Amino acid sequence: MNDVERLLRQAQQWQAEHGPDVDRIRRALPALRTRRTRRRRAGFAALALVAVLLIAAPALLWPRGEQPDHPGGRPHLTPPAPSSVAPTGIDPDRIPLGYAPTWLPGGLHERFRGVTRTATGDLRIQRAWTAHHVGTAGGLPHQAVTVTVQQARNPRDPAESAAQTVEINGVLAAYARDTDRAGATVSWLADARHIVEVHTDISMSRTDLLRIARSMQVDTAYTLPLRLRWAPADRPDVSYELSGDSGTAWNATVVLTNPDRPDARVTITLAPGTVAPRDGDEVVNVGGRPAQLSTSPGPDGKPMLSLVQQQDNSPYLLTISCQAGTPVTPTKDDLIRLAEQTASPDAFSPDWLD
Repeated sequence: MNDVERLLRQAQQWQAEHGPDVDRIRRALPALRTRRTRRRRAGFAALALVAVLLIAAPALLWPRGEQPDHPGGRPHLTPPAPSSVAPTGIDPDRIPLGYAPTWLPGGLHERFRGVTRTATGDLRIQRAWTAHHVGTAGGLPHQAVTVTVQQARNPRDPAESAAQTVEINGVLAAYARDTDRAGATVSWLADARHIVEVHTDISMSRTDLLRIARSMQVDTAYTLPLRLRWAPADRPDVSYELSGDSGTAWNATVVLTNPDRPDARVTITLAPGTVAPRDGDEVVNVGGRPAQLSTSPGPDGKPMLSLVQQQDNSPYLLTISCQAGTPVTPTKDDLIRLAEQTASPDAFSPDWLD
């Protein structure tokens, strides 16, 4: 036996003594296949879980359920009696705010939110940031940065007919300076159904205005300040507003209108003050508590029919007013019913004013 044959034999002996046991491997194969099948199934389950989380992420980030109750000076409205008539055009409690700026110049605070839904289903959200006090009289403040989000079925791109355009995050936008005051507006098609407009009547550089516009991000839903369980007929457009300087000093207003009948306007307000007489011509029963019904000149000089009710243990007054003496003026019973069917949702909180 030469040296090569000796080395080969030694290698074969080492392999026989130290190499894998073929019979043992054959016996272990079924268990190995089972473990691999389990791993594959676990991997598929993990992928399915990731897919579910991705689908559910918007609901988790933008919750639509109830929020904790933060009274913040909110008056307690008389619980509405059950109504068998569902008002046409009355919005649900939760409204998506659409978009909001994530950057604003220093000193500006959000002081106004308004939501309008028309009979055609179009939605318009307005929000305003200002450095000034707005009080509790209500209305969109001046000297403010205002963001308007319009939702429509087929919105028209504002940049198509603009004399001047700018770029907002890769999208062409219309830009215009106000002709009658120191202000400017930039508006663009944010997605297939929403137009976003940023307007300022504050003295502000174009650079800052565009920075506000470019900081826009999708925002959460908003609980409306008042809920109407019933409303007089033929007033299909509904607007909700909340404004104030803090979570304990604010004005919540709902306006019911008919675009074809300006005299059909009905206003429901919950605020510390009222434009209507507190001592009315007649005391009426609203939800088991007294309210004042009167006819008097309104802020515009026209006769106004109003109902005023002081809220329990609160400085806030519920006021319902409309133009008096027209063919579409609500009856006394309509005003009483509307007051009884007005409530503040449990999830409503004015704390964003702080």
